[in-house]
Amino acid sequence: MSSVKVTRIILVLIIVSLGALVYSFNLHKPFDPMDDQVSIVGNETIKDLNNIPKVFFQSFFGAGQYYRPLTTLSFMVNHSFAGLNPFYYNLTNILLHLTSCVLVFFLIQTLFKRDQLSYTVSLLFAVHPVHWEAICNVAGRSILLCTLWYLMAFLFFVLHQNQKEKKIYLVISVVSFFLSLLSKESGVTLVLIFLSYHYFVIARQSFGDFKKNLRYQMLPFWIVLLIYILIRQFGDMKSIQMWDSIPALLLGVGTFLRGVLDYARLILFPFDLHFDRALPLFKSFANVHLLFLYCLFIGLFVIIFKKRKKIEPLVCFFISWIMITLLPVAQLIPIRSQFGYAAVSEHFLYLPSIGIFAVLGCAIFELLERIEYKGRDVRVAVLAFLALWGVVLIATTMQQAVKSSREFGIFLQALKHEPHNLRLRHGLALGYALKQDYDRAQFHYEQVLKREPGNVGARISYGRVLYEQGQYFPALKEYGKLRDLDVGPFTDILKSNREVALKKLKQERAKNREKRNP
Repeated sequence: MSSVKVTRIILVLIIVSLGALVYSFNLHKPFDPMDDQVSIVGNETIKDLNNIPKVFFQSFFGAGQYYRPLTTLSFMVNHSFAGLNPFYYNLTNILLHLTSCVLVFFLIQTLFKRDQLSYTVSLLFAVHPVHWEAICNVAGRSILLCTLWYLMAFLFFVLHQNQKEKKIYLVISVVSFFLSLLSKESGVTLVLIFLSYHYFVIARQSFGDFKKNLRYQMLPFWIVLLIYILIRQFGDMKSIQMWDSIPALLLGVGTFLRGVLDYARLILFPFDLHFDRALPLFKSFANVHLLFLYCLFIGLFVIIFKKRKKIEPLVCFFISWIMITLLPVAQLIPIRSQFGYAAVSEHFLYLPSIGIFAVLGCAIFELLERIEYKGRDVRVAVLAFLALWGVVLIATTMQQAVKSSREFGIFLQALKHEPHNLRLRHGLALGYALKQDYDRAQFHYEQVLKREPGNVGARISYGRVLYEQGQYFPALKEYGKLRDLDVGPFTDILKSNREVALKKLKQERAKNREKRNP
């Protein structure tokens, strides 16, 4: 074995070891009371392997929007081996992340042929704290699976472009693309990534060569995409919400652009990290911040477009990677945390960060080359700063893993930053209710209903918390407030809870009568 291969193996082992180290503190994290309860603990489908065919024809979370059968299958595998032991679910998330880290290393090496750059990019991907939410949230496994197959598909697509005679590379790429789609909807952007790679790298920004090269090479991927769309239609995964109007769309996209500035800061200075990050939607075009954001990003786009032929093709490609992989969360289709708030969660950066770290890595090495002539002391100072920054990143990731491993840790931490986030408060209330800590559960449900009185799920759960504390009449009053509302999927549970509360109330009154008339 050559010394180069040995060096690469050592580098990969270092990356994997550091990634495993920083997230090992999360292995004993319990299931969360929100998404984990729906997708794992209370999901009867994953508890019987005979349900495998059923998985491919039902919506993830039962919302009619998300189609992620591979994610559900991964939970089924976990359950078949370990039941509801969260340790193995957390371990699976970490292993998926580490596998993607290795793929990032070989992808960057294949493209740039530079081991140092490959090591830098994959190491940043392995340990950067902005990924803590994607890895520490078990129910969010879909992004980990999607990214793994996404990277596999693109890596073998590149290998096929380099060695056209090896058709097996194309087959692996097409199959991996399909598996990425079955993991999370974001996989659909891979088609645009292929087109971008053809334009910037293969055709060298020549539209004539771009059209010629794509005549047949993209056909298998278009076919797979068509099959995926048909499956979604056949399986009734068509419940996609849209903005009410073009102005609402533009306000939503503007809110996302404000989130992009937060993302840029989190990449360089990752403090105030928290679960389920959200921003209030812009309400008017008269807002100076909104106009500034549109001017800023349109200006940046124009500058990059005009300078594109002066920028290294692969750097241009990875800039486009960032833009393309952010499209699904760019609020073109509304992604709300709650009414009036746009979701800008940190796990949205998991796939785009590969492009971010590739561009950042190239910039770092370009900087080191430019300061070479300024003397050894300047270069050492810059390297020392970068090393210190790396240590801070690792320490921050460890801290986030420790915080998330505590019971309700991610909810309590997030509410410190976003006390207005009703989704978080609802999840925390549910967690306390499951622990029979009804006083705290009641407090958080009251906070939710104070700001969102039409929240059917919270109202029903609040009534349950009341009658569990013996407050049967107040519970029935809460259920009475839902009498004229369409409770949809909550119909059965509302009926059951009302019957139990009524039965308990009658029993309590009977006992009181017996005491008065012995």
